[in-house]
Amino acid sequence: TMAHLGLYTGAIDGIWGKGTASGIYTAFGVYVSKNRTPSYGLCWSKLVPEEFTRKVTVGCTQRGWLPEAANWLMGCMYFESGGTYRPDKQNNGGSNYFGLIQFGDMAAEDLGTTLAKLKAMTQLEQLDWVFKYFDMWAKRGKKYTQLEDFYLTIFYPKAVGKKADEVLFRKGSSDSYEAKAFVQNNGFDGNKDNVITIGEICTTVYNAYYKGMDPSNRVRSV
Repeated sequence: TMAHLGLYTGAIDGIWGKGTASGIYTAFGVYVSKNRTPSYGLCWSKLVPEEFTRKVTVGCTQRGWLPEAANWLMGCMYFESGGTYRPDKQNNGGSNYFGLIQFGDMAAEDLGTTLAKLKAMTQLEQLDWVFKYFDMWAKRGKKYTQLEDFYLTIFYPKAVGKKADEVLFRKGSSDSYEAKAFVQNNGFDGNKDNVITIGEICTTVYNAYYKGMDPSNRVRSV
């Protein structure tokens, strides 16, 4: 077991958690090193400078997030920026959202800045504000233990922790916000049943993430 190998020091309760994930991640690293297996950079690392991925890794580590968090965050930023990682990338639908995680006026105001300032930042400068955004929501009770926690905190924080089959937006809803949100995000309606569920949203983001984890889209470091 991982406990016998010194890779897990907590109480053994049979529940998957941060300790288990960290132990497996460490064991995998030992295997890679011992067998001289090729090692690759973060998800979609071929699209950004090395300094960017290094900053992502350091930021996630400093916050005590799971080892996979750096890849999850890279996947989310890829999806949100339309694969560009540009700090001034506008929403593909033409809405007033920009950048690595599609900041809007309300998010900028919550963070004590402005959308204009965020858009004018460099890639690395705006990355600092990406972490500030997640820090802000962490203080409000959000926890980041899987990719969907990161993405839903960006897309619709109220949905974090809800079940995959829960409907977020419905076409033609009597709720004007919900109806508008469906139109703006109808690409998520994979089965074309006129409702968008959390599962459909997460499936789309996971597809982008797994594509980014393909070695052809990551920098080879060994």
